Amino acid sequence: CAFMAANQIVDFIENGNITNSVNYPNICAGPLLEGRRIVILHEGKESVGPNMIQFVSTSKKITQSVTKNRGAFGVTLIDFVEGEECHDKRCLIDEISEIPGTIRVRIIKA
Repeated sequence: CAFMAANQIVDFIENGNITNSVNYPNICAGPLLEGRRIVILHEGKESVGPNMIQFVSTSKKITQSVTKNRGAFGVTLIDFVEGEECHDKRCLIDEISEIPGTIRVRIIKA
């Protein structure tokens, strides 16, 4: 049981995947092989995840995206290839954090 929990925590830290959370849905986008992955924890409203994806797609080439909701909470994982126009990943985190319904944002680098 402890081994399984440790593996799930490592998978979240390295890939943003969530398994067996109390508040958030199970979500898996697989391992991050290239580029970056944005992990967005947000309110569970149906429109929040698609709005996040649309916002990121205006400045990044998205290679994969997954959104899941569970009750009051949701998670969106977005894989993207960083373009030349972005040199500061913190800038993107700040912009996404300002979108209504956002709880927390994290970017993982492959």
